[in-house]
Amino acid sequence: MTTTMNRVGLAILARKAELGKGKTRLAKGIGVPQAFEAYKHLIAVTASVTKASQLPCTVIFDPEVGDTDVWPSEYFDYSLQVQSTNLGDRIAAGLEGVLAKVPPSGVDSRASTHALSGNAHGTYRQGALIMGTDCPTLTPAMLQEAAKALETKDAVLGPTFDGGFYLLGVRKVEPTLFDGVEWSTERVADQMIAAFERLGYDYQLSPKLADIDEKEDWEHYLTWRSQQQLNSEVLKDMTLS
Repeated sequence: MTTTMNRVGLAILARKAELGKGKTRLAKGIGVPQAFEAYKHLIAVTASVTKASQLPCTVIFDPEVGDTDVWPSEYFDYSLQVQSTNLGDRIAAGLEGVLAKVPPSGVDSRASTHALSGNAHGTYRQGALIMGTDCPTLTPAMLQEAAKALETKDAVLGPTFDGGFYLLGVRKVEPTLFDGVEWSTERVADQMIAAFERLGYDYQLSPKLADIDEKEDWEHYLTWRSQQQLNSEVLKDMTLS
């Protein structure tokens, strides 16, 4: 791995796949069993893409660690989401966890994820990225480009077409970073950009992508994916079979 790949870590917010839990809006449109299968597909794609990015990855589970066959410990560290109803709190905690001290060369990074912050001989990560599991058109190259951006930028944001974001990266987490963000609205991405500007951040925007929340999103994705079966370069970039 390059220095950038080692010094920028990636957190992935993921629910344990359970029938009838999660993807509630999607379930209303396509049914609970189908939404469960869709979610299993989304986490499998996310695991494949994040692994291929070669970034140090931590899966932050809710409510408990699960699906370790999808997220093998050879490639992913595990943690648990903080218990808060405020999404900003959960994102901030995930970013701060990634930015925490990492072990020096030669120390097993998987030995004790939670003990790393107390390692006086560790070094702080240069930056942290955080994402969910709802954006299956994200590619390893996009993640690598976002990590590289944090070499010179204070922040990076990957907006979605519905006004949210699929990826956030920072070099540090300011206490007021998420102040005033109206979560689950079409204003989230714009409000994050306003926060960057309020804090004086130099930032970069990643390509705008679609995430999967509603029946129409899932149908559009399936259509896109069937078209990409004819494009081996896209599939190669996404490391999908």
